Amino acid sequence: MDAPISRDAAAARVVAVTKLRVPELRDALVPRADLIAALGSSPASRLTLVTGPAGAGKTTVVLQWRAATEAEHPFAWLALDSEDRDVVRFWGLVIEALGTVHEGFGASAAVALRAGPRALLDAVIPRIINEAAALPGRTVLVLDDLHMLEGADDVHASLAALLDGLPPSLHVAVTSRSTPPLPVPRLRARGQLDELRAGDLQFGAQDAAALLRRGFGVTLAEGQVARLQARTEGWAAGLHLAGISLGRRGADFETFMEALAGPEADIPSYLAAEVLEGQPPDVRDFLLRTSILDRLSGPLCDAVTGAGDGGLRLEDLARRNLLIEPLDSQREWWRCHGLFAELLEREARAALGSDEVTTMHRRAAAWHSDFGEPGEAVRHALAGGQPDLAATLVAEHWETRFNRGELTLVAGWLNQLPPAELARQPRLWLARLWTAMDRGRLEEAEAQLAEAHGTVPPAVQSWGALLSALHAFKRGDLAAAHAGLAPVAELDTGDPFWQTVAEHVRGLLAYWEGRAFAAAAHFGRAGDLAAQDGNRLGQAYALGYLALMAADAGEADLARARRAAFDALGDDDAAIGEHFVASVAALARGRELARGGSYEAAVPVLERAIALSARGAGRLEMIAPRLELAVVHRARGRREAALGCLNEAREILVACPDPGALGPRLAAVERDVIGPAGGDDDGSPVRGELTAGELAVLALLPSPLSQREIGDELFISINTVKTHCRNIYTKLRAGSREQAVGRARDLGLIPKSSSRSAPRHG
Repeated sequence: MDAPISRDAAAARVVAVTKLRVPELRDALVPRADLIAALGSSPASRLTLVTGPAGAGKTTVVLQWRAATEAEHPFAWLALDSEDRDVVRFWGLVIEALGTVHEGFGASAAVALRAGPRALLDAVIPRIINEAAALPGRTVLVLDDLHMLEGADDVHASLAALLDGLPPSLHVAVTSRSTPPLPVPRLRARGQLDELRAGDLQFGAQDAAALLRRGFGVTLAEGQVARLQARTEGWAAGLHLAGISLGRRGADFETFMEALAGPEADIPSYLAAEVLEGQPPDVRDFLLRTSILDRLSGPLCDAVTGAGDGGLRLEDLARRNLLIEPLDSQREWWRCHGLFAELLEREARAALGSDEVTTMHRRAAAWHSDFGEPGEAVRHALAGGQPDLAATLVAEHWETRFNRGELTLVAGWLNQLPPAELARQPRLWLARLWTAMDRGRLEEAEAQLAEAHGTVPPAVQSWGALLSALHAFKRGDLAAAHAGLAPVAELDTGDPFWQTVAEHVRGLLAYWEGRAFAAAAHFGRAGDLAAQDGNRLGQAYALGYLALMAADAGEADLARARRAAFDALGDDDAAIGEHFVASVAALARGRELARGGSYEAAVPVLERAIALSARGAGRLEMIAPRLELAVVHRARGRREAALGCLNEAREILVACPDPGALGPRLAAVERDVIGPAGGDDDGSPVRGELTAGELAVLALLPSPLSQREIGDELFISINTVKTHCRNIYTKLRAGSREQAVGRARDLGLIPKSSSRSAPRHG
């Protein structure tokens, strides 16, 4: 007996065969050589766009293009459906698709993708572009049925970013029922677009005759072909359905055409109904009962119909040319043409009755809950009148998808559930809250947090209070965070994850209020709890803050040790380095470099901290690296760059109801960069001339030398160095070494590019 397939393995297999494998090209198809010649022919082309209504033959043309040119370049295939509207899921599938033709492609991009949608434009897509640039020859990425992602603005915006930076070694081909919101006009104007529209896809009389003859053994007179072609407007699916019907009717062409002659005739519905009515009762029954399925396999069909011949039935339908096509070379998974499937599903409810259709949906839900995608199981459970099952499925699977960053997908599942089910299960309440917060839907999160004060289960109350405090911190309101945190100690449920988050929130409040000792204790406990619970991300967050506090205190060795521990976690899980929590460790490193006088080296580190903080950090955590970078730019003599950082920091700060100690810190840095607003300033930043000894010490301040090492370099005592430094700070109106260096550069007392490291005496 074969070993049982795990649920996860089965789901992955369904995705692989139905979304990432190139569909089979039927032998009886009519070659469209004129259309193929128009696809991907220009070396400058970045996008091939094939648009037309359902049944126009879009996918078939691209398949024929692939068959004609795959010896020249590989094709990566991705068939899209509505669940791929989630931008993280979409790009994960794109990476997987490219990996089917280039083994190992996109490993670093996949790691960055785990940081969530905020990492897309600055980390994921650039890595895909850079890796694609190194591919040999030219690879075509096919996105089939892009219209399924209508309304997914973030998907289209990120796809546009890929097209803007696309290297010649990668080409994108899109099929869609309408023109997608991509930079199509710009690409067209630049000669970077190959395009086939509905009119191009229409079959002429000659091709229509060939299709009827080769596919269905129907030979018509030239005039008859012309009449049929004109009535169907060369529509591929219409000709296909007509071929099935005429093949059954024999020579009864005139009767067939009379039915299509009325000016109000619904040609698609008539043709599909005609085909269905012409099938034997057992075939018709099978088609109706499986019409609820988006993808079909023998075992799945058996589960829905209650029979045991699903695989044989699917093969028989393919032989009959009944608009069904295999999705893999093993012919295990199939799909019915969308147009025919829509008619079948409408007909099923009328022919079988609502109760029977409900039963079929329930059977499909049960099968998918064990062996398929949870999204399919949820859809069928709801259609089958089982909201409790749908809610249970979402509760079981949301965390896995959430942790992958598929926030839109989780939100879509939750939006389908009835309010009563959402209120009944605490896990779903948490799913809604976490998803709203991570998607930046703060008002939605606030409204839901208000529910936690009502009649909700204790587990919801404990998480509600804690996440209310975390939410307040995220928006820069330390007073509100304290208020939210007040009842938390009494609500401790013993959940290690809850306890880790609670210690993190306590540490965050203490740090940003300037209570370093308390912050260190809380983050120490948070790190220990996270390590015991296997929560590497929580452990990394705590280590970042502990490293930052060590850097604040000037304890360079301790800061380096804590950063080394953070880096070790990143070595085990590279996604940690792409998450917003890594911004704190980067800030610690940047601050350490700045305190040591290594200003040039500090710049990219702090810029990285800023970029990482934009992926989900709190407002205060976004301000801090900008302030640090402003100080560094000031020390480098780059006043305009410093002002730019300060302006960004101020814009964020004004939205913070209670920013704690960061408000005065920003004001102090602004005074340093811009200058005092009044007082005894006479317009000159120097109060008295610097002595020769002070100038000698000043020349070494941009270096990483300590005060003792400066004394060794100049052969003077440490006390003399300290006296010179105090005098320098007073005369330059500086409050720190960095400020003194910046003002001295502005005055030309030291070179603006000076950051040399003087030789040290042994």
